[in-house]
Amino acid sequence: MDPASFHRAANDWLKEFAVCLKNVSMYSPKHPRGREALERSREMLESLFEERPSLTLTCHEGRLSLENVSVERDRTVAPRIVSDLAARGIRSVEFSAGFGVREYTALVRALLTGPERLAEKGGMDAVLLDEGVSRIAVNRVRSAKGTDAAELLADLSIADA
Repeated sequence: MDPASFHRAANDWLKEFAVCLKNVSMYSPKHPRGREALERSREMLESLFEERPSLTLTCHEGRLSLENVSVERDRTVAPRIVSDLAARGIRSVEFSAGFGVREYTALVRALLTGPERLAEKGGMDAVLLDEGVSRIAVNRVRSAKGTDAAELLADLSIADA
């Protein structure tokens, strides 16, 4: 897929992902509308893989990118997704090739969990682990644009220990 097509498809997926989150929150993953939104969103993301072993959605300085391609064409959807991710402490979501409907559904349900409740459960990593998700990971990689000072200091303090 050429870069322009990837950019367009990545932005289309983000919009569909937002619709998926909304439909699943209003209905459920088992309701026909929720299930259809999940399947359509997952299929759109899956189509972006081609020969890639993984795709990474990153949130850095309030901006979203998928594989370092800006996915902010829709000025109402992107800020809402950024806000939802930031509230849950998520800087990146890595999708490995071969993730299934069950894992994608678990991610969507976890993203719909309130930040406080998610923290009570041990954070997004713990929730996904409890759901048996192995091909979708959060905060595994850093944004290509760098890190903020607090994150760098935290990494240095861990290295000194």
